[in-house]
Amino acid sequence: MEQSTQHGVFGKQPAPAPAPSIDVNEVVRRIRSVEQRMSTLQRQLQVTEQNMISNDRAQHSETAGTRKDIADLRKEIELLKDAILTITKEVRKSASREDVHVLKKYLELWQPVKFVTAEQVERIVADALKKGKP
Repeated sequence: MEQSTQHGVFGKQPAPAPAPSIDVNEVVRRIRSVEQRMSTLQRQLQVTEQNMISNDRAQHSETAGTRKDIADLRKEIELLKDAILTITKEVRKSASREDVHVLKKYLELWQPVKFVTAEQVERIVADALKKGKP
């Protein structure tokens, strides 16, 4: 005859499951502890998010300022380039040392200081005519 009792794999009866000893106060304490940790983590996460947003805004502001500064510097560089080109053109128009030396030699040769004006010639002629008339 077969017995209707169940045997384990090796022919032994399985050990009965221990009766759960539920301490409700301990479970409530653990739940509160987990809730407090979650609340703390949520506050830390919120502060971190606010700091990230604040830092992001500050970086955007700084980046915008830097871009404006770069644009201003580019404008100033363009103005300096234009000024340098203008100065270069003016320098090219001015006389070289050789030109000045040639002019100096001509001045020494002609001696324009000894030239007389038309008024001086007229006065000399008039004085000579007066002296020549008795």
